[in-house]
Amino acid sequence: MRVRRAVFAVLVSASLSVPASSQTERITIPAVASIVGVSPFFSDVRVFNTSYASAVEITATYRCFLGSCPAATATETFVLAPREARAFDDMVSATFHAPNSAGGVELDVGSGGSAAGVAVTSRLYSTEPEPTVGMFIPGKTLSSAHRYSMLTQIANASGDPGFRTNVGAFNGEDTAALVTFAVFWEGHWVGEVIRSVPPHSGVQINDVFGPNGIHHPLLSTSSGIVTVKTDGPAVFTYAAVIDNNTTDPIFVTGAPDVAPVLSVAGTYDTHVSLGQNTCGSVTVQDNPTTVVQTPGSHAMTLTHANITYDGTVNDDGTFTTQPKSVSAGGAQLTISIQGQFGPQGFTATVRVDQTAPAPACFYLVDWNAVKQTGANFFP
Repeated sequence: MRVRRAVFAVLVSASLSVPASSQTERITIPAVASIVGVSPFFSDVRVFNTSYASAVEITATYRCFLGSCPAATATETFVLAPREARAFDDMVSATFHAPNSAGGVELDVGSGGSAAGVAVTSRLYSTEPEPTVGMFIPGKTLSSAHRYSMLTQIANASGDPGFRTNVGAFNGEDTAALVTFAVFWEGHWVGEVIRSVPPHSGVQINDVFGPNGIHHPLLSTSSGIVTVKTDGPAVFTYAAVIDNNTTDPIFVTGAPDVAPVLSVAGTYDTHVSLGQNTCGSVTVQDNPTTVVQTPGSHAMTLTHANITYDGTVNDDGTFTTQPKSVSAGGAQLTISIQGQFGPQGFTATVRVDQTAPAPACFYLVDWNAVKQTGANFFP
């Protein structure tokens, strides 16, 4: 486990033993740590009872899955009088006796109050190379989990020594989630990382631009965005953007996004190469390809070398065109195309059948296309 250049930010949610209905009275601190070493990180937590009339009982549970986790789940139950605040400095070590570990804290609000009446905040900070401001992390309720979310303000190597960005998700439900972190820059899809997150567990990708992420470390940006799509239950998402010089981070909460719709229209630079050929001398050349498709529709047209084909595209990006009869150089040809759209282009195989003059023959042409502007999206 790398501790020198990583902020241990993790998110936690529901306990397996607590009914889903009680999750509405739970507050989750989405990043806690007590890490010692070259780059130490600690979490100070504050809990405040906003009521003027009623005391409230709270049970805090430490959900550890990074570092030296305790053998048994650590809990702490306490009562806050009306308008009382409680401070838990270095909560992971001092309260839960789990030094050199990281995870999250669930605070279940019991008798006398509700999650809406309790304020929970945390500060995760480093003490090396100099004491840092750290990052403010609010307590989260169930409404902060999303199937589709976005992370803005991410940065990578902007200046010297620059910044790096960690991204993560926590699955607080009883079924596994398949989470896709997709990085976009200036409208272009740069890369994505897919992780399976078990029930009541989390994942963090340290330095999403580096080898453990999309492996594009040379892209210098402070204007990129990460979208998070989940196949399965809603998850909590976050980013921690860290100053490489001071280790000061900022915390970015996953904001709700909209579900993607099928969108593949645009102009593609298309490289072609001749494949299987029974027709003898055949010459092929590169040409741009234009795809016309209304977002959400499965109908499309594809134009290449001044020939337009009618076709259909599926939600997974696979597409086919109807056979097209054309005349070229005295030959009668029937052309059909099938292929696969990806986030930033498509690949396809074109079959050309010559029906006249005799004898009949065919050849295949492989297309490899990159979209000139923007990206493709799939439900």
